[in-house]
Amino acid sequence: MLKAHDKIFVYSIGGIGKSEFVKAYISEHKKEYKNILYTTYESNLRTTIAEISFKDDAPQETIAARFERHSEYLKLMKTDSLIVIDNFDILPHEDEYLDELLSYSCRIIFTTRNNFGDDYDTFELADIDRSTLFEIAEKFGLTNVDHETLDRIFAAAHNHTLACELIIRLLKKSAHTPDEILEMLMTDHVNIGASDKIRRNKTTDAAKYSEHIRQLFRLFALSEEQQNIMRLLSLVPVAGISDKYFQFLTNTTDCDIINELDEIGLIRYEEHLITVHPLIGEAAAFDLSPDMDNCAHFIDALNMEYQHHLKTPINNMRQEVILEIADRIVEFSGKNNVPKYFEFLTNAAPYAEVFEDTYRMERYISQMEEYLPQVTDILSKAVYLTIKASYGMLYGNDADTAIEYSTQALSILHDYPDSYREAVLCFNIYNSMGAFFTEKKDYPRAKLCLEQARTYAENFDMPIVDVACLFHNLSVFDLLIGCGNDD
Repeated sequence: MLKAHDKIFVYSIGGIGKSEFVKAYISEHKKEYKNILYTTYESNLRTTIAEISFKDDAPQETIAARFERHSEYLKLMKTDSLIVIDNFDILPHEDEYLDELLSYSCRIIFTTRNNFGDDYDTFELADIDRSTLFEIAEKFGLTNVDHETLDRIFAAAHNHTLACELIIRLLKKSAHTPDEILEMLMTDHVNIGASDKIRRNKTTDAAKYSEHIRQLFRLFALSEEQQNIMRLLSLVPVAGISDKYFQFLTNTTDCDIINELDEIGLIRYEEHLITVHPLIGEAAAFDLSPDMDNCAHFIDALNMEYQHHLKTPINNMRQEVILEIADRIVEFSGKNNVPKYFEFLTNAAPYAEVFEDTYRMERYISQMEEYLPQVTDILSKAVYLTIKASYGMLYGNDADTAIEYSTQALSILHDYPDSYREAVLCFNIYNSMGAFFTEKKDYPRAKLCLEQARTYAENFDMPIVDVACLFHNLSVFDLLIGCGNDD
């Protein structure tokens, strides 16, 4: 099919083995290709393509610039090159770049939970053969369960690959008897309602398999320490996270629990990379309910990471991971502590702005607007308005809208700030308004705003590194005025 059509969507329910199937194809056919690029779908195709690692990637590049450069290179590739986009678990109309990507000359394999119908070339990965499941059980050394009982258990799990692997692991560790697992699969049910935080699958069968994974996940009876780590791992990107960075974000000093979870089979830990199967991650999120309180240190660490706005190689590494984590926090976490969640969003949005990630900025702003009525902190409301101002200027090139939001932010603050935090916020607002008025060529008001920002910086003795943006805006202003250049 790939030779005939070049672009194939490999589809089936989650957990059936699509990724491993494609990896097996690559292993067998890699000599046929000049280039093979394997990536996991993120928030949209533009971001996914931008975050493929190229040797000439520059740390100062925005996501938009990197996407343009990467896409131009990919368009030059022919059928001797292959791109794999794993976990493309959306519908075609939900990503505006899909049609453009399908026009590339190279071969492309997508894995997806969705059947796109007759409009695309699709390959359905069927359920694993029962005899293969017995082979897997044998490789695990599962010899104390008779063939007939195991056959009934596999049938009750509908031969679902991931579910059957978890069952084999549970039976191997003798955590539950075969009869107990069989009874659970036949009689227990987990309701999937609209309030669930995990993604809704499109079919009854898919929902049934999700139920099984949740039931089996609970049977592992994790210790409190293991639950804490699995709760946090339910928020990491599907592509995984390095063990060192995960330790940094979670303030842990060893990988003992990670190794235990790997041995159990709930995660994969190899070559310093920790990955969690999407269905297991969703089961962990559902069962362990990550929220603003039980993940407080993790979220605090992310808030600190969001302060690194310089475009350096290490910050690019951060950007590829922590914005994905932010997406999962928005999707999966409980919002039981609205002030903390709102603070998280007001840190994530400017970070996305630095990398010109329009999709995520819009998502975070939408979340802020949803929870704004519950926010009582004046400074938090003012920060929200400054983010709206930045968005209006950066993506709409609308200085008037940016100035309007900035003015609203100033109007709800004190005439003279009584805290350093307020002073910094006022400094940032006036500095930004100076840039907005400069853009409008309203130089008198631009000068007034920049001078007001300078006053805040001097009166509150702000560090040079925090006011560098003022020097930039002043230099632009002075250059325009000095040259008499209205352009």
